[in-house]
Amino acid sequence: MNIGIFKGFAVLALLVSVSACVTDEEYVREKYVPPVEMNAYLDDKPAMARKFFANIPRQGIRNEVLNHQRAALAAMQLNDFESAAASLDAAINRIETIYSKNEKAEKARSNFTKEDFKDYLGEPYERAMAHLYRGLIYMADGDYQNARAVFKGGLLQDSYAVSETHEQDYASLAFLGGWASKCDGNAGIAKEMFEEAAENNDKLSAPPDGHNLLLIADVGTAPTKRAEGEYDEKLIIEQGKTFDNAIVRAKLDGEDIRLTRAEDIFWQATTRGGRAVDHLLAGKAQFKDNMDKAGDVMIAGGAAAGTMAMASGNNDAAAIAALFIIAGAIAKASAAAAQPDADVRYWDNLPDSVYIATAKVDEVPDTVNFSFSAEDASARDYEMQVHKGTNCSIAWGRTHSALNIPERAPGKWLPANVPPKPEPKETEGDKDDGGKKPTS
Repeated sequence: MNIGIFKGFAVLALLVSVSACVTDEEYVREKYVPPVEMNAYLDDKPAMARKFFANIPRQGIRNEVLNHQRAALAAMQLNDFESAAASLDAAINRIETIYSKNEKAEKARSNFTKEDFKDYLGEPYERAMAHLYRGLIYMADGDYQNARAVFKGGLLQDSYAVSETHEQDYASLAFLGGWASKCDGNAGIAKEMFEEAAENNDKLSAPPDGHNLLLIADVGTAPTKRAEGEYDEKLIIEQGKTFDNAIVRAKLDGEDIRLTRAEDIFWQATTRGGRAVDHLLAGKAQFKDNMDKAGDVMIAGGAAAGTMAMASGNNDAAAIAALFIIAGAIAKASAAAAQPDADVRYWDNLPDSVYIATAKVDEVPDTVNFSFSAEDASARDYEMQVHKGTNCSIAWGRTHSALNIPERAPGKWLPANVPPKPEPKETEGDKDDGGKKPTS
């Protein structure tokens, strides 16, 4: 092997290594959406939530699920369940494309993609909550069979991590599935699901016969995410605004009905099947380190061996040395491709907890007032929206506004490259008169 060929191999190895380190910043760049196109998209969306809906075409498929989730909760608070349902359907369809039990879905959960460059699908607790809210809308519409199916789908999502399956333990989803079955007249399934709910939360029990109103309150603010570690590979989930000692009561016909804390969202965010999760993505960080070090050793060894081979004129040794350099470059490329950066995007208008109760009412009210009190927060009154049904009705409310969040979700994004404004066309009056003075 002559010196020119050996250098060619070395340059090729360098290019392989460098190209693997290039990050596609355009993937996190927002798209420019012409005003006419954006206005047409937002025309049927609730006015106060349009800033959240605008992110869906602007940020594209990478943040599509997250933006649909945020916009859906905002629309629900504004009592636009139709817009909320459409967004939740879009989010759930994308989620179930990846997180389902089939070979194609498993292949999509890859190690060799930078975490925050992937399309956002959320942690198990976020995917489960998308199903919870969609099920509530189905129940508000009196579609109890689809409601039960969606709640069961949420229980399945609760069991899926990236590459593992865990025991599902979302008590609120099981209870709501039981309630939907009860309202649908299916006592057998209702009994099974109420029992499942009680197994995961012994404060939940099957509602008495005759209860026809579901009361559900979102309390507190969403868990947050941040990254730690040498490569920002450790995903740290921290609790939002919480009230462990909260008392939530609804007022119905002069009677106070205490709601039960059915779900602790932070607990769901930091456990898998009831087991604590310390950090995620640690395996990727170890893989990255090992492959990077191996690549350095092979490239250094190959370069030294190649120098000696060329000096001695040993073509066979030079060829082997070149192969070592290429193998080292491939190892370093694999290390660069296995980006372990934790994805710190999160669904930021979720609550900290979900409280549930049921009641028997002869006449369903138009609204239900509920109060929230805790040692570390002053007592306040809130209002639940009521959606009346034939067999059952639902009242839903929040202590913290789903609209009180930043316009854009947490995480990386770059502003769109706005096309330059076209130059104004020259008119006859703008043309150069050649320096002639105007005539009178």
